[in-house]
Amino acid sequence: MISRRRRDAVSAHPVTSRRWLVFLLATLSAFAPMAVWAVASPMSSIPDEPAHIIRAAAVVDGQVITEAFPDNPAFAGVTVPQYVAWTNALTCFAFQPEVTADCAPTVQGDPDEPVLTATSAALNSPVFYAIVGTPSLVLSGDAALYGMRLMNALVTALLFGVAAMQLSRIPGTRWASLGLIIGVTPMVAYLAGSVNPNAWEATGTAALFATLLAALTGDASRRERIEQVGLVAVSTALLLNTRSIAFLWVVLVVVAVLVIAGRQRIAHAFGHREAWWAVVAAALVALPSLAWFFVLPDYDEGAIPVATVSAAGALILMVTSAFEQATGLIGVLGWLDTPLPAISLAFATTVIIGMLAAALVAGRGRRRILAALTGLSVLVVPAIVQTAIAPELGIIWQGRYSLALLVLALLCAGAAIDARWRGGHHDLARSTVVVTLVLLAIAHLAAFAQGLRRYSVGLSGLWQDVVRAPAWQPPGGVIGLSALFTLTVVVAVVAAYRHVMAAGPVLAESAPSLTQPTANLANDQRRTAVLEVEGDEPEIVSKA
Repeated sequence: MISRRRRDAVSAHPVTSRRWLVFLLATLSAFAPMAVWAVASPMSSIPDEPAHIIRAAAVVDGQVITEAFPDNPAFAGVTVPQYVAWTNALTCFAFQPEVTADCAPTVQGDPDEPVLTATSAALNSPVFYAIVGTPSLVLSGDAALYGMRLMNALVTALLFGVAAMQLSRIPGTRWASLGLIIGVTPMVAYLAGSVNPNAWEATGTAALFATLLAALTGDASRRERIEQVGLVAVSTALLLNTRSIAFLWVVLVVVAVLVIAGRQRIAHAFGHREAWWAVVAAALVALPSLAWFFVLPDYDEGAIPVATVSAAGALILMVTSAFEQATGLIGVLGWLDTPLPAISLAFATTVIIGMLAAALVAGRGRRRILAALTGLSVLVVPAIVQTAIAPELGIIWQGRYSLALLVLALLCAGAAIDARWRGGHHDLARSTVVVTLVLLAIAHLAAFAQGLRRYSVGLSGLWQDVVRAPAWQPPGGVIGLSALFTLTVVVAVVAAYRHVMAAGPVLAESAPSLTQPTANLANDQRRTAVLEVEGDEPEIVSKA
């Protein structure tokens, strides 16, 4: 139980007292540019998007567990409207960066006529598809397809909003908050505007990390702790139901949070029953996700020819392609056929490496070690996973699969910096935040321009022809969407700056009292919550 003086101090914190406003603003700021991406990208222009769209339409129609497709037993056969099945025919530009999106044929026959088609996404958990496929229950045609994309963008943004709100619940999380924002790379925004679970994975990882960290290290009323129980359950469920490897992301998040919190804070947090509720809730939502893998239908995956690779060969390939994997974290558009402009790669790489390097220089103790290990995991974990599966499945890992690891590494790096940069150097901090956000904004704007160029005039087309003579234009036009995307990025940068600067460091003169009386109403024993300092990391210990 928190003393009145301590509770007043918490309530006086300008961000904490308006946590749901923080959530709303962060969600809207993230959703707007993602929504513009959803409209700007040609349908089926994202890797495997047709398979995800077909799976989503089938799941919301009740086709959850399906039989093998007769013409190809490696895939699932489902019955969906013609306009959904037709998304397979829209990929005429895939792997051909000079082919514009006007090659896509219009749907033939009755768009709403049910037809049998195949999808390669039937082994994935149906939860993601049940959510993103919802618009197809009330809409049809292009409206339904764009609705699916916007649904994915909305959930991705909502998870980002949860992460921002929960970080704001912890005083002195300026750099962790900045790490969260850096983690929304152009690739995350691009994928969020599609029917693809990778962006959802990234912000789901951030939401779970931030909520657990706030529950263990922040000050909260009982009502707020109950909120956190619900958010832990929801973020865990949404994360686990993206891809099977998300179980690993959850484990890594939990380990990282426990390392940051330390045993004293963990013991203090588990003095509240809500902490145990969170554990039970997370376990309950994990069980159905785990059970899914025991009821999977049997498809003949051997029907797809796979160029298998030895474990040693896969490891060598992953090491030699490390730069390519890292590039995929920042952005590769289309069916991995359109690299981002050099300015996008350079600026995004600068801020990412800058954050990780600052954690290694400024961090201390276990937080610095954690920042180093999570940073290495972005390259090491994919290499280990790919090496293990290469003899059976071949080389399948892509940079975008590691987005969750990148977000986790940036959050841990920010936490390491926050533990050391307490007070002072306000001008330096402000300048650093401004420069970082400006570089990120330019990276996002250049990535968006590249996407429009790729599909309107081809990758080698003249930039002026994008406006003057485009072969293809998205709904709203090139000029209109460019202006709208620029506006959303500017608004997001302003909102991000205010949010990060509000989550300032804990000043020594505003630190909480070292002793705060609490009461145990069950046995009427008096206790004192003592704030101890282990290096630069505050730990809460309960002493009788």
